[in-house]
Amino acid sequence: MEGLWMKTGSKNNLVIAGSGSTSGGNYNDVKINGEGRVNGDLECVHFRTNGKSEVKGGIQAESVQVHGVSKVAGEVKVQQFKVNGHAEVQADVKSEEVKVYGYAEIKGRLSSEEVEIKGGVSIKGDCEAERFSVKGGFHIEHMLNAGNIAIDLYRTSKVKEIGGEKITIRKPSHSLLDKVKMIFNLSGELSAESIEGDDIYLEHTRAKVVRGNHIHIGPGCEIDRVEYKGSFKSDKEAKVRDCVQQ
Repeated sequence: MEGLWMKTGSKNNLVIAGSGSTSGGNYNDVKINGEGRVNGDLECVHFRTNGKSEVKGGIQAESVQVHGVSKVAGEVKVQQFKVNGHAEVQADVKSEEVKVYGYAEIKGRLSSEEVEIKGGVSIKGDCEAERFSVKGGFHIEHMLNAGNIAIDLYRTSKVKEIGGEKITIRKPSHSLLDKVKMIFNLSGELSAESIEGDDIYLEHTRAKVVRGNHIHIGPGCEIDRVEYKGSFKSDKEAKVRDCVQQ
């Protein structure tokens, strides 16, 4: 079945119901209910997948919502990027707000004002945001740079470098974490080469270097070197091999 076009104002709506494909273009709302493919760049107000979709170009829109599985070959530039299933973007994602309640794989960079992860995300490039919060896990191959970083570790996470103003990395309460680990066989730990910020609190983190003004190393941490300016505190269950006040 090919796409169905419905006139709304000066632009058409595009609906693919069942299975079908269409060319790219400029639309009002785009909905894929079933399995659909767009062969080119797509510019629209709202894009929504309720099944399986593939866009052979990029997407520029006010919002992208994935309820199912979606693969995008080009850059995604939107105001809101929301994933309730599985999304793969083979280029950069630029969005004012990113919410992932499933899993997102981004082969380029992620730039956003606010990133909220309640699931998992993999980013090949850098991640830049004003606020970055996670209740789940993530893998960032390069740098995470955000003003406020709040991470609840439900699974093993990895990042090369972290930079921010306030950085808080915690492990959830033992009772809740134990239930999650029993169901999904997961462990919560973060590994990084360097972490740098103003106020830093870490739990269950492995890092080569932690630099900052006020640093609190909590339980389960293994840190090779801490460099601090203001204050430093270390939990008795943490391992800090070298500590220097600058």
